[in-house]
Amino acid sequence: MEITINIVEVASELAHRDLCKMYDNDPDLFPSGVLLEEDDGSSCYTPLAQNYYDKMYDYYWNFLKDLAYY
Repeated sequence: MEITINIVEVASELAHRDLCKMYDNDPDLFPSGVLLEEDDGSSCYTPLAQNYYDKMYDYYWNFLKDLAYY
């Protein structure tokens, strides 16, 4: 059976999940939390959380991309 996925979306979801797990397990890793509230009401990751997310996103994107060749 063949399944089609959006690698960008899946890598993003997995990276976000890992970031939340890391914060829940050890909030001292991200002392100011993982989200910043913007003036317009939107939110974004703190710089430290963004760095962690970016690393995990790259890891998962490469992992999924490599699976596409099997």
